[in-house]
Amino acid sequence: MTLISNIICYNLYGMMLKKYTATFLSFVGLLSPIFASLNGWIFLGETPSWTIFLSTGIVSLGLWIVYQAELKQGYIVSEPKTESSPS
Repeated sequence: MTLISNIICYNLYGMMLKKYTATFLSFVGLLSPIFASLNGWIFLGETPSWTIFLSTGIVSLGLWIVYQAELKQGYIVSEPKTESSPS
């Protein structure tokens, strides 16, 4: 757990801070119950509740709204679309 949490996740968080805002990444942290539920399903055989999926959908919708707002305000720069040159 220490290896995953301290070495992998913190470095991943730091890399993601280069592209996304800290506010957006903090909001993404609200998705942690779905990951805990999935781990319980995989490792412990627990059945995920429908409320977990409903709440994940609601939070995901909120994440999409926040992401779109940050794109409009210029906090996050979207990837430029590259056009392929005719051959």
